[in-house]
Amino acid sequence: MRTLLCICCLVMLHHNSNAQWIQTTGPECGFAYDFETVGQYIFVSSEGNGVFRSSNGGNTWTNASIGLPKSSIQNLAVIGTTIFAGTIDGVYKSDNNGLNWIPANSGISGISIISFATDGADLYAGSEGYGIFVTDDNGITWTQKNNGLGDLYIKEIEINSAGMYVGTYNGTYRSTTNGNVWNLCANNVVLTIATAFVSIGTTVYAADDNSYIYVTNDTGATWTQIGSGLPWSIGVEDLLESAGTLFAAIAIGIYTSADFGITWIPTNNSIIGNVFNWQLFKFNGKLFTGTFGGGIYSTDNNGLTWTPSNIGYINSFVSDLVIHQNQLFAATDGGGIFTSTNQGNTWSSSNSGIVGFYISEMLSSGSELFCVASGSMGNKIFRSINNGASWTDLQLAIMWNPRTIFQHSGALYVGTANMGVYKSVDGGLTWSNVSTGITPNTIVNDFASIGNYLFAATYDGVYVTTNNGVSWTAASNGLTTTYIQSLTVNGNSLFAGSSSGGVFKSTNNGTNWINVNNGVLPIFNLTVETLGSSIFAGYHNGLIFISNDDGLTWNNKDLPTTNFSSLCFAVDGNTIYAGTTYGGVFKDSTFTSGFSSPENSVMQITAYPNPASDYIELSISQKIIPHVTMKSAI
Repeated sequence: MRTLLCICCLVMLHHNSNAQWIQTTGPECGFAYDFETVGQYIFVSSEGNGVFRSSNGGNTWTNASIGLPKSSIQNLAVIGTTIFAGTIDGVYKSDNNGLNWIPANSGISGISIISFATDGADLYAGSEGYGIFVTDDNGITWTQKNNGLGDLYIKEIEINSAGMYVGTYNGTYRSTTNGNVWNLCANNVVLTIATAFVSIGTTVYAADDNSYIYVTNDTGATWTQIGSGLPWSIGVEDLLESAGTLFAAIAIGIYTSADFGITWIPTNNSIIGNVFNWQLFKFNGKLFTGTFGGGIYSTDNNGLTWTPSNIGYINSFVSDLVIHQNQLFAATDGGGIFTSTNQGNTWSSSNSGIVGFYISEMLSSGSELFCVASGSMGNKIFRSINNGASWTDLQLAIMWNPRTIFQHSGALYVGTANMGVYKSVDGGLTWSNVSTGITPNTIVNDFASIGNYLFAATYDGVYVTTNNGVSWTAASNGLTTTYIQSLTVNGNSLFAGSSSGGVFKSTNNGTNWINVNNGVLPIFNLTVETLGSSIFAGYHNGLIFISNDDGLTWNNKDLPTTNFSSLCFAVDGNTIYAGTTYGGVFKDSTFTSGFSSPENSVMQITAYPNPASDYIELSISQKIIPHVTMKSAI
């Protein structure tokens, strides 16, 4: 008797919501804003990752942020053994060397605190738009002291034995009554924003946002402009005196003066170029500077040479990840490029020859590696032919602000912020503009290709060319937003990640789009990886979404913390890497792709021969063991 089989399979699928993400050991760099010390401990505040602490003079760092909001913490202060942190939600404090933090916010909750100064047991806190607050009981209560202030944005506070000074967006104010009454300094000589102060005895030095230095010896009644040698219009972020030498931290480095501020010279040749320097600090004969992205540098010879002090300081903003020649490369915002040959267990810097250290994107092309960089020396594209050991500037004088780089049909394409698309057919030696059809001054964010179709994601929708950039046409029908930030391809499907509309999909080369944002929040970055057919989409607060069915459904594969946003992904074998904001690189080596997303699915299984007389064979495409219910019909 021949039996006709109807086979219905109820498949119990494994969800990836319990993904085993772990944080790698880097890259070790990031944003370092302010320093303070309690006993043997040095503290440094970061961007988006709380406070770090060192117990060995800055040789190594560990995160010490339990109880702190993970927002930008730009200021620290110490009274006795209590350390205070200024946040966007008032003041927090720790009485146990940073092991945990509690709010000290009575009356100032929800107010952004951006500056501190201490005077004995009194702590003064400067705010954004609410003036100055003072506490004399370790933050239990606060009193506002704004009498006479014409501007309530308090950028800096300085206190010495002769009086108090505050820098605002509209000049410098002084008080000789412990802040009870403020007066605008004579002639308002300190221009615009007073960005930094330092006192030597009762002599006060003040810097403004144009790199002018002023000095007063009469409690601010009169000021004298000094400061020959400082680059104009850069802005001084901090001033420090050490062993008779004045130090100034500015956007392009550290300057010193040996004649009390009259003349200045640069002394930071060993700090990676273009790193914005925020704060200066001294501890046990050692000087530290915090940078904007490059982490922490220190000197033990009064600024002659500076060395990185970033071991354990994982605050890196990872903007791109690529696998190149069996190595993992991470591009960072401010710290340059890092590489790992052992799945992120250790990292090393790959910055030789790079002038711009804000790296937005990388491209692996055969034996060559390209990166898009920016900094105070301009916006550039660099190429490496030796696995990142050294980099060469492609000298793109005609380009302004390149944002993305892509390879298609043997040519290189660069998307820019306001000059459309450039193309090179000789490996980047020469370039030509190929933007016909793209709206002028449109920001080009990303590229993707399917066959001879090349697509560009812009803030004016999606464009497509089928003639290698000779002409472009709009391909945005069905998109509900024109702010397209990323593109990716899965087989013949094209996906677009937007800033507000979520994820869109096209199966006809951009002719039409449909929204596939089923359960997915608005996406800032979307990418597809080579592990099976999985599509990963990253969002803020540690949220990562994954689709294994070409965007029909999505499930969470979130990071173990909500503190960071996932910006980019890379896959090497069975290991997935996620680059984050302010948390470095995470990895998961346990994921297997190719499953359908729902927990219970009906799977079509091929049985042959059918009809059958004695046996059958089952053909199942997914690599799973299903629960199979077999029913026969005669």
